[in-house]
Amino acid sequence: GSDDNDSEPTPTPTPTPTPTPTPTPTPTPTPTPTPTPTPTSVADRFVGSWLAGKGGCINGSALKMNVIKVSDNSVRFASETVRYENESNCTGNIVASYRQAEDFSLVSNIGAPQTVQTSSYNKVDWQLVVAGKLTQKQPAILGFKNANQFCLVPTDEPNAIHNYLQQANFDLTNTCFTKTTPPASMQKPTQVLATASFRLGDNKESWADVLSQLNDQGRQGYALLTPSVRLDNPDGSFALYKNLYVKNNKSTDTYTYKTVDVKTNSVANRYLLWVNELNKQGSLGYIYKLSFGEVTSDTDKYLFVKNDKKPATYSYSNRFLTNTSRTSILNAFNELGAQGCKLIYANSEFTNNGTTNGTFYVPTCVNSSTHNGTYAYRYFEVPQHIPFNKDDAIKLEKLLKEQAAEGYRLVDANNNLGFFNIDGYLFERDSENTGPIEYKVFIEDAASETDEPYIVENRIQDQGTLGWFFAVRLGSVYTNSPTNYDLASGVVFPK
Repeated sequence: GSDDNDSEPTPTPTPTPTPTPTPTPTPTPTPTPTPTPTPTSVADRFVGSWLAGKGGCINGSALKMNVIKVSDNSVRFASETVRYENESNCTGNIVASYRQAEDFSLVSNIGAPQTVQTSSYNKVDWQLVVAGKLTQKQPAILGFKNANQFCLVPTDEPNAIHNYLQQANFDLTNTCFTKTTPPASMQKPTQVLATASFRLGDNKESWADVLSQLNDQGRQGYALLTPSVRLDNPDGSFALYKNLYVKNNKSTDTYTYKTVDVKTNSVANRYLLWVNELNKQGSLGYIYKLSFGEVTSDTDKYLFVKNDKKPATYSYSNRFLTNTSRTSILNAFNELGAQGCKLIYANSEFTNNGTTNGTFYVPTCVNSSTHNGTYAYRYFEVPQHIPFNKDDAIKLEKLLKEQAAEGYRLVDANNNLGFFNIDGYLFERDSENTGPIEYKVFIEDAASETDEPYIVENRIQDQGTLGWFFAVRLGSVYTNSPTNYDLASGVVFPK
């Protein structure tokens, strides 16, 4: 038979495998970084403004506590009297008082918060400030009913703390506090240009020590605001005198000071020799700050300053006026200002106008090599009460706002112009300084002679931290502009 069945079968071809497509790698998603939480400290829960319970509604007044952080476990309480709109029953809106903060206490060694049921509390040390000095530390309990309400609690037994907080009438108990909006006194400027640090230096006996202190502070960026501020002495009946310094925390500028003695051979020459010295020091890069007055017979001592980081030279101009009408004087200010000369002094002097001795009104101004703009001046006669009161403050606040809108800054509130029997305010517009202008007004000086150094230093530092600088010599008016200064202070930060 046939052997066909024995033939080898045709091999089935091995199919070419379809290549497995290389998978597109899934990109590993970048994890969203967890934001680092801002670390909170035990002091933070206290910071802000708090309204005390009304107590007995005395004269329609209320107490606001402004709590400022001093360190991670300490805060300062600055209490401020404010008024209710309806004084008879302490209702309605809170009305600004325009008063400086005057009562302080220090809360330190704040312990970790302890929880009891729905309440929590911190053990603290409390120190009142009495007659300008911190008293002994007293242990105290500050209990929180919730984040917006706390009391000074008269017990340290946990359940009793909770019960006290549940039963307390926060509207009436004057040791219980409810979170509130900051009063006008604690508002920041709408536009914070920088913050300020203030410092008081002791008055020195010798002129060498005075200059040494000025330059030591100047190297640290602190400029002299005003010397020999009279303050109350917590340790005795004699007044204390302190030198007030300020630092612009946004600037790294440093300052060098020098004093110059000028001997006068006749009364009529005193003013002329002063102007000569101003021009001489100006050519050396120093701008005039102030006069320490006659230090020995016929010898005056003057203070000059320079900005180490922003060198400039200065020249001075003046006018000798016999027509002392206000129109004539303002015309002279504006003529000098139109030449880029900034007013630094204006008053009557017995001097020589180049041809004759006599009494002249002598506007005196400074030109800086780094300033290319012009100045313009306006004066407003505004009668004031003695003492300056809330109505005066409201009037001044309105005037400041109106002038700021037109670029004019307050440069004299103390009648340094020597206008006879006239109260008013001089404003200046610098064509090169077009930044925002804001003010805060009080009815008393911040550096008041009735207050002790501890009170003054804390009060002004709280404002500096918010972004306020002195607009007038003793701080009854603050401004957001570091470069602003008045005629009574003289230049603070030369530029």
